[in-house]
Amino acid sequence: MMLPPTFFTPFDITYQVVTDRMRAVASELNADEQDWVATLINEFQAERALWHNKQELTGYGNSCTRLRVRLLQLAACAYLHVAYDLPRLIADNWPGLDEWSEGPNEFRAEQLYFRLGSAFPYAVTTVAGDRKVLGLPSFVWRIAPGGLRLSATYGVSHWVGHLRMAAWIHARRLAHEPHLRERREQLMLIAMTAALAHVSNLRPWTAGLLYPPNLGAMAVLPLSLAELDQAWVGAAAASMMLLSAGTLIALGFRRELELRSFVDAFGQRVYEYTAAAIELPEGFFDYLRRRETEDAEGYRI
Repeated sequence: MMLPPTFFTPFDITYQVVTDRMRAVASELNADEQDWVATLINEFQAERALWHNKQELTGYGNSCTRLRVRLLQLAACAYLHVAYDLPRLIADNWPGLDEWSEGPNEFRAEQLYFRLGSAFPYAVTTVAGDRKVLGLPSFVWRIAPGGLRLSATYGVSHWVGHLRMAAWIHARRLAHEPHLRERREQLMLIAMTAALAHVSNLRPWTAGLLYPPNLGAMAVLPLSLAELDQAWVGAAAASMMLLSAGTLIALGFRRELELRSFVDAFGQRVYEYTAAAIELPEGFFDYLRRRETEDAEGYRI
């Protein structure tokens, strides 16, 4: 996934807080449980290190190059990590199988897994004020109460929670049906790539999200100030300032609404597409074609 290092910064900062939180929770467990959790954490970090040179991620990385906002870069990395990396690595370490036959049983491991689920929302409230994670909006979230900070990611936390629940179910299928595992994992990555590509093309998002800035909205007055009667110069200047301020405020609200819409649509598509990759390995491409047809006919999430 050949992207500039800065693309991964919002995720890396957030995930470091997630990891620290998980290790703190794991420190209260018994030795076998600590080993299982520590193995998952270490293998997740190792998988993250492979993103830069993993050929399979080229298509997903190409779609990611269109994302211009740090929040969307965070979403792209978090969704990939939770919906693609997580189920594969849990399947590698499925409780009761292979090297973990003597570790925590499936019921206990599931309890531990969902106990660790609060780490991401906790991380969001911690990093919301970091400009490297959220850019300029971080100055607002820095002074917001902890509960309100959770909304700083406009739905990323919501979908990470859903994708994390799905990851456990998907991991079970991968672990217990090894004859279909390679095929399903290939389709899961195709699902990730298709989800981002389809949402990016779902409608013409503004320049603030995916395209170069378009300054056409800032209208030029038909007459220069020099051509106006001197008595009206001050009024014209004040009107221009108010118009500009109003335009900026309107654009700001539109950007916030678009961020929410994009994050939500992207998360929902990842959730649905990866589920189809697991449940419909033989009919997956028919499923994608149907979704593309729905989009072309004006279907909206």
